[in-house]
Amino acid sequence: MAEEKKSKQTKKNSTKGTKASVSETKTKSVKSTSTKTAKSTSTQKNKTTTTKKKNVTSSKTIPPKANIKKDDDKKIDSIKQEKVIEINQKRLVIGIIICILIVVFCLVCFFGSNSFSSKYEKSNKTEESSDSSGGNEDILAQATKESGEVSDDERTAPNDISVDDYLELYQSDELSLVLLSKESCSYCKLAIPIIENIIYENNVDINRVDVGDLSSDDTSKLIGSDEYFSQGYGTPLLMVVGNNSIKDKIEGLTTKDEYKEFFKKYGFME
Repeated sequence: MAEEKKSKQTKKNSTKGTKASVSETKTKSVKSTSTKTAKSTSTQKNKTTTTKKKNVTSSKTIPPKANIKKDDDKKIDSIKQEKVIEINQKRLVIGIIICILIVVFCLVCFFGSNSFSSKYEKSNKTEESSDSSGGNEDILAQATKESGEVSDDERTAPNDISVDDYLELYQSDELSLVLLSKESCSYCKLAIPIIENIIYENNVDINRVDVGDLSSDDTSKLIGSDEYFSQGYGTPLLMVVGNNSIKDKIEGLTTKDEYKEFFKKYGFME
């Protein structure tokens, strides 16, 4: 009986030892697992920290794409502004040139108009010269009377010549009489019968250029022949020409006696 009790007691102790050993093994296993978990967690933390450090380093060394895009946009904007400035400058230069041309055109028109007006006024003054000096009303009345008294059979027409013929007489060494007249001139209508009557009575050689129907080329030739024509001229205009000059002239209407004195002065009649 005593041996059986000892045997049971031994089994109990053995069972307790086994349980204790299992418990201790479990405890060691739990501690080992905990240690591994802690180490794994620590390793992950270290990796995370390292990754963060790498990211921070990377963010410092490599510029963000957004900043690069902003720099490119600034450059593009700068180039666009330079082009806009260049275009505006070109437009400004073109505008200034156009303004200058307009001003020059206006000045040319202004002075051209004044020149034309001056010529026109001189022409009218020449045609009406008998009304602009002393006793002109008497001269006009006298010339009108003398012109009306000339009959058709007491008139000899002057020699009709061209502008080229006039230029030959103008350049000749001899003096010649040249009358410039036109059909539309009212004073010419009074002067021509008187002059034709003088030709008829005294056989005076007078040449006439009808300036009322000249071509532009002939007009240019006439005006360019002598400085006198540069300021315009009126009709009737009776001239003594020769030696490349206008020796003398009667501008406008005058009386028969005045024409005779003029012809005698240069030896065209006695």
